Amino acid sequence: MSVGKTEVDGAVDSASVAKTIRGSSAAVKRCYDKALLANPTLKGKVSVTILINEKGRVESIDIAEDTLKDAETIKCIKGVISRLRFPKPEGGPASVKFPFMFSN
Repeated sequence: MSVGKTEVDGAVDSASVAKTIRGSSAAVKRCYDKALLANPTLKGKVSVTILINEKGRVESIDIAEDTLKDAETIKCIKGVISRLRFPKPEGGPASVKFPFMFSN
């Protein structure tokens, strides 16, 4: 599993955001590893778009792209992402998009 380039729209430190997302990659990988037990050939890309509110918490999570097509893995990834804490954006919420690439 790998994490692709993080795209930030808003006044929040993109390096800190990317570091937080990379820090969650072990938990996201566990979501994928669990799915591999049921489907050993599972692979694909999941692009996630989140909205970070003024408190640095995840306000919303949207799946922008899903070639993995595994509902349980998506649900698990959303759970991991929803618990993350980010730097507080300046001047209002910030939108962040990042892809996870899964291959076994």
